[in-house]
Parts: sequence; structure tokens; C-alpha cells
Amino acid sequence: MEHLQTEEQETKKAQRMINPDPFAEVRMVNIENNGRKTDKFFVEMLEPKSGDFKEIPGLGTVHAKGYQLITNKQVHETAINILGDTGLEFTPLKSHGTASKAGSITWNGRSFSEKWACPSAAIETDHNSNMMLGFEITNSYDGTAEIGFSFFAIRMLCENQFYGSNIIGMPYMFPHVNRGGTLDQDMAGALNQLRIRAGNFGQMAPKLQLLQNTNVTGLEDFLNVRQQLAASTKVELRDKQVLDELAGCGITRELNMKDVIYQNPSTFWNIVNAYAAVTTHQVGGRRGSDQCGRITDWFMTEAVRRSSGARTIKVA
Repeated sequence: MEHLQTEEQETKKAQRMINPDPFAEVRMVNIENNGRKTDKFFVEMLEPKSGDFKEIPGLGTVHAKGYQLITNKQVHETAINILGDTGLEFTPLKSHGTASKAGSITWNGRSFSEKWACPSAAIETDHNSNMMLGFEITNSYDGTAEIGFSFFAIRMLCENQFYGSNIIGMPYMFPHVNRGGTLDQDMAGALNQLRIRAGNFGQMAPKLQLLQNTNVTGLEDFLNVRQQLAASTKVELRDKQVLDELAGCGITRELNMKDVIYQNPSTFWNIVNAYAAVTTHQVGGRRGSDQCGRITDWFMTEAVRRSSGARTIKVA
């Protein structure tokens, strides 16, 4: 079972982090073997206390000769330029959970992400569930994340973030820079993708309505849904986290979000919201985004299946 990271684990991670500044200077260094240069390189980052460069740990930071090092600062500046060129309004979106370190930025010493909200792309839905478009850019020095955009929906009431290709579409990975090209080559395509996603955001309304119209039929059905979800997504959050949220005494209550009320906890919409509250506000970071995407996609697929009249398959 996946558990939330404890404060002690976070402290240990912070101690292993070479530099807490995601925009600190980095460089590529040729790896030598017995005094001879090889065709491999590793990434070093400036350590603030000593003023020396230190190797970023992990096998993923060893790269072949053709690898192009793109810094987090370059990615950040590229995103700012693209957002400015859209002509839409974007605001930094605060990160949440144990992975949160600096406002809209998540940085663990190896991988980087930054999030914005787009109030210009918003829809009104039933049950106080107004939504707006969210946008995340990613990068890494250890190969765990390619440079690209992920899109998600934000519930304005509680800032729950809903990832998932079935509800918001696939991420846009920069095709040129991830294969040795330059960031400039990808700017036009990225700008076009942002404009398309913003323009099409309203198309998700029927999907949200389907989730609102789909219910679990009782305790047995809920337990079956829970088992199928875990088996399919490989995500297992603590039951208490989700059930407390549905009962009104979970993470959003702890954060004093008094307007968050689950009037009918049996709907898929409310169940997905409870999971999203946990993945957004307690797990946070790229881990929370990934978990939410798998969970939301599963519920969306199951809602479509049930709406077609398909028989529910019980898991032993």
C-alpha cells in the first residue's frame, strides 16, 4: 500500500537535496574511467553552502553524449513566454501536500514542475462545481519527467485538481527538445495546444454530468468499486482518508474549507472529489497528480460502462 510521506521522510529528502533552489546553476560533466573520458555524462548542481558543484544522485542522471541539458530556469521562462502569447489570463497555482515547497513550484532536487490556473477558461456546472483549466509544465535532471505540459481541471470551491486523459485530454510532450532539438522549436506547438485546450474546456461539462448521474448502489457496490479501482490503477490510499472526506471531516475540513459539502456521497462525482481532495491536498506534487489521473480515468471509464447498461463485474 502507498502511504503518505511522513515529516521525517521529507526531512531526510531535504537533507539529500543538493540545492533547494530549482533554478540553481547546473552543468554536464564527462564521466571518466581510469583517467579516460567516456561517452557518458552526469549532471552536477551548485551546492549553496560550499559553493562547489555536486553530482545529482541517481542512475537516471547519467546521460549519453547526445543528451541536451535543459535547465529548470529555461523551462520556467519558456512557459512564461508561452502563457503571455496566448492572450489569456493565467495565475500561479499553489502546490499542496507533502511535496509542496515553494508556491506554484514543486522541486525534489531532481524533478521540477510548476502550475498555473486559467480563469479565462472556466465553466459553470451543477452542484456548486464550477471548474477552470489548470496547466502544469515539467522537467527533470534524472529522466523521470520529460519537458511538457499536463492539463487538469480545478474545482474552484476547494482547488481540487482533476487529472486524467479521459476527462481533460493527454499531456503535450515537447516533440523536438525531448529528442535533441531546442525549446524554440516547440513553442509554436505548445502555444497552439494551450489555446486549443482553453477553447475546448467547456466540452468536459457532459463528462462531469455523467459522473454526477452515476451512483454506487450500496455498501457492497462501494466495496466492489474500491477493489476494482485498486486492482486497475495500483493506487491504494488509506480508506479513512477518503471516507473521512466524504463524511465532511477530512482534509478539506482540516484546511477550513467550510463550503465543501458532500450532499450525496454515493455519486461518482463526490467519490472522485474525495479522492481528488486527498491526492491534491495531502499527497500533492507529481505523485498526487499521477494518482489522481489514474483514479479519475478509472471512474470516468466505469461511469461510461454503467451508462451503457453493462453488468457490474464483482471482484472476489
